[in-house]
Amino acid sequence: MRNGVLNINKPEGITSFDVVAGIKRVAKVKKIGHTGTLDPDASGVLLICLGQATKIVPFLMETTKEYRATLRLGITTDTLDASGTVLERTEGFDFSEEQVREVMDSFVGEIEQIPPMFSALRHQGKRLYELAREGVEVERKPREIQIYHLTMQHYAPPYVTFDVSCSKGTYIRTLCADIGQKLGVGGHMSSLQRVRVGEMTIEQAIPFEAITRITVSEILATSLHSLDDVLKFLPVVRIASETERKVYHGVPLLPRDVVKCPENFRKGDLFRGHNMNNRLLGIFEALTDVTGITDITDITGMTGITGNNGITGIIGINGINDVNGINDAAGVTSITGITGITDPEIADNHQAEQQGEELWFKTKRLLVDPPSGARSKDRGKEEQHRIPATDGNDE
Repeated sequence: MRNGVLNINKPEGITSFDVVAGIKRVAKVKKIGHTGTLDPDASGVLLICLGQATKIVPFLMETTKEYRATLRLGITTDTLDASGTVLERTEGFDFSEEQVREVMDSFVGEIEQIPPMFSALRHQGKRLYELAREGVEVERKPREIQIYHLTMQHYAPPYVTFDVSCSKGTYIRTLCADIGQKLGVGGHMSSLQRVRVGEMTIEQAIPFEAITRITVSEILATSLHSLDDVLKFLPVVRIASETERKVYHGVPLLPRDVVKCPENFRKGDLFRGHNMNNRLLGIFEALTDVTGITDITDITGMTGITGNNGITGIIGINGINDVNGINDAAGVTSITGITGITDPEIADNHQAEQQGEELWFKTKRLLVDPPSGARSKDRGKEEQHRIPATDGNDE
């Protein structure tokens, strides 16, 4: 099975589902999804995840997105874009470029935004756009979003073209309408192109029309991005070879398990988890705040089970409450009949916690199949996710 991400340039006039269905048909893949809907009238970057890459959809949805949009001042529509019914027109305004820039600048930073009625959000189990088509309007709570930058590219009244970088959940249609409202003349979004999702840009994107039954094999061979490449916005945590099994067993990682990590990190931060061969194992989450790390290269001299070279056939280790003093288990071939703890990794963590050693990372999402005999006990308990119909962005 192909595992990776295609960066597709979706054209105007088709839905994001059309793109997914078309690639699924010609590539003959079972597991496929995208990382955030683009409206039919919008174009640009649409990331299509195949195989194991569907596991990283929720993480890609959290990344910063960039758009190029055009605002048409003076006309308000019910959908807040050019496809809607005109509700109001305002003529005779003559704003300077500086006036428009000043208003746009007021939207940069953390702001509250009310989602539009014509959106895929749900109200009591029904899509808002379905209610809107029935003439029903319901109250929508404002949501906090981030506008990282908002830059005017061209001003030819009544049209304003701008670039915007924003967080998940931002509706560009609403941003256009709010700018027009603050100027006192109303407005709507007349065009939208998504130019970046995380590390993937429009310059790298493959035109959807180029993917056919004839070309799909070559495109998958040359243009399928690895999970590691697509997740480059996450820093790397590298773990020692002898503790790699902890990742497969869902056991949290101790400082002694880590060979390389950022100097500073905070609880909840996400990382790419690499083994000593730079293979991506999964996405790790920090369990504590750590500052001032300069180098983690020497994992010798630890207490607990540290020198466990050659241990084979450790079975039925249940009931151990204290493994203090097991510093070198080299050559141990069989330990049986002990009750309480099922894995040496858990015993190691248990002793470390007794000695006040903090847990540093846990596996948020395992992205590889464990080796035979090392299947993760948490694989069935991994966070459940579905491929979303929309991520809340105006796309």
